Amino acid sequence: MKILFIVVVIVFESVALRAQDLSSNAQNYYNITFSGSGVSFQKVLVENRTKKTQIELNPTDVLRLVLPVTAIDNISENQKKILVYPNPMNQSCHIRIDDVFEGVVNFQIVDLNGKQQVNYPLNAINGAINIKLSGVPSGVYIIRLFSSQFDYMSKLISIGSSKNNGIKPEVEIEASQPLPNNIPIRKILSAREEVKDLQYTTGDELKIIGMASGYINDTIIDSPAAGKQYTFNFEPIKLPSINTTSISGITAINATGGGSITSTGGAPITARGICWSTSSNPDLSNSKTINGAGAGTFSGSITGLSTNMTYYVRAYATNSVGTSYGQQVTFNTNLPNVSGTSVISSITATKATGGGTITSNGCPPITARGICWSTSFNPDLNDAKSNDGTGNGMFTSTITGLSTNVIYYVRAYATNSVGTSYGQQVTFNTKLPTVTSTSAIKFSAYAIESGGSISDEGGSDVIGRGVCWTDNFASPTILNNKTSDAAGTGLFYSRMLMFSSGRDYKVRAYATNSIGTAYGPEVSFTTKLPTVTTGSVTVSGTSVLVNGNVTTPTGSAPITEKGVYYSKTANTPTSGVSYTSGAGTISKTIYVTSPGTYYYRCYAINCFGTYYGDTKTFVVK
Repeated sequence: MKILFIVVVIVFESVALRAQDLSSNAQNYYNITFSGSGVSFQKVLVENRTKKTQIELNPTDVLRLVLPVTAIDNISENQKKILVYPNPMNQSCHIRIDDVFEGVVNFQIVDLNGKQQVNYPLNAINGAINIKLSGVPSGVYIIRLFSSQFDYMSKLISIGSSKNNGIKPEVEIEASQPLPNNIPIRKILSAREEVKDLQYTTGDELKIIGMASGYINDTIIDSPAAGKQYTFNFEPIKLPSINTTSISGITAINATGGGSITSTGGAPITARGICWSTSSNPDLSNSKTINGAGAGTFSGSITGLSTNMTYYVRAYATNSVGTSYGQQVTFNTNLPNVSGTSVISSITATKATGGGTITSNGCPPITARGICWSTSFNPDLNDAKSNDGTGNGMFTSTITGLSTNVIYYVRAYATNSVGTSYGQQVTFNTKLPTVTSTSAIKFSAYAIESGGSISDEGGSDVIGRGVCWTDNFASPTILNNKTSDAAGTGLFYSRMLMFSSGRDYKVRAYATNSIGTAYGPEVSFTTKLPTVTTGSVTVSGTSVLVNGNVTTPTGSAPITEKGVYYSKTANTPTSGVSYTSGAGTISKTIYVTSPGTYYYRCYAINCFGTYYGDTKTFVVK
């Protein structure tokens, strides 16, 4: 007859495995405890974000982070005499050992912390032991069967329930005869609910949330590498923070308001909305809306309004602490009033910028606003116009479809269901500046100077002026070489620096306003070099009359000096006598002091340098 016994193990006795049984007896878990920094808290949630597992604990519970252990693999082969199947186990497994003597055999299950989870004497029946094991939480264990004559061990892996409310394995002993009377059939394990296990590998990221009534949940993110205590710093729940949004959609009888909740204070928002009154600082005792619950933005309808009234509005939000209000905003239901037409600016050849100011919004609301313009007095909505939205305050408009050199008239307008009002009339024009070029060109050693004069800025201020030049046949523009001088009107001069030798140039003054650029007449100049000719001589004793000529291109730099260089020793003489300035004939008598052969040549000087004719000789006897 087969008798089935159910054994639930009760005692957890700490034993140290012998060195030959395990390669290491190091602790393979971290104990984690919690405190509330003077605050009594109710619950702790711990999530292993790496392994995607979590556990809930009471404040006094100890969280045991169970680490992976590999020492079990070091069990020697000659001790693996125990047959365990299936292994890994799920709900249950069978354990068998043969070839043993009859008598009492000790059955132990030890976890990887060296803690005995089962320690129970069994009776060997007919040289064999058969055990059915169930109720083992997930983990790795060592099974040990030993007596005075043998000592066998094997590894057991359980992949059963991840819940661990204290290890309570159930053992069925398959026997052909009863156990001795002194061995109890069932023992009950004492509860260990204060210690809860969570699988953990060093480096896993834990999210730890402490929860206390009346306080904001405190969250800790950590990857512990040892046992430790976490202290939660709880902040009290506060009133919400809320902003009141501007009022829109105003009509004779209603409008739209709203709010934005920037902080819930740490507790759910149970009510939110807006309240309004004809007196300052409205609250829940005045007219109000209820616009649901929760954080974020919301809007509501303000109803029951009257014309020509000023209203005060505040958004509100309520949580478990109380109700808070946003800043106060106001609106009114007056008729529109266009208080001014803006001065026209940013004028170009085709468009400009205008605008206006509406000092009080109206009832019915302003449905259109903008400016209208014409080449005739008092433009209205039948002329060209802009449409720049709705509402009060300042606004800007773009005036389009303009032509150059025309005078325009402009008025701002605002429209509601009653009609259209206009602001005062302003004028502007699209004229370009009036500019002339300086006819005289001034040359110097390092620059060429030109200029111009601006007699009228045109339709807007002159923002740039100078001269521009080019060495091609086209008229110069500001896209070519140019100078940039101070803005304004009147006479100005500019120094041109970027030019090349031996070229013909055109230059003209320019002036730019926001409408465009105007140019003065073109003036020509050249950087071509003068031509110097060394002529004949007439020798009379020690006096020698030397002739020559200097010619210059039209518009070139003037000749400041010309004359004759001569020398008895140097074949390229560089000293002598000057004749006069300007281009033209050279006729200069030089006097020598001794007979012989002399070298001579004519020369001319302008601001850019000295130029020579050919070197020739004459003989004095």
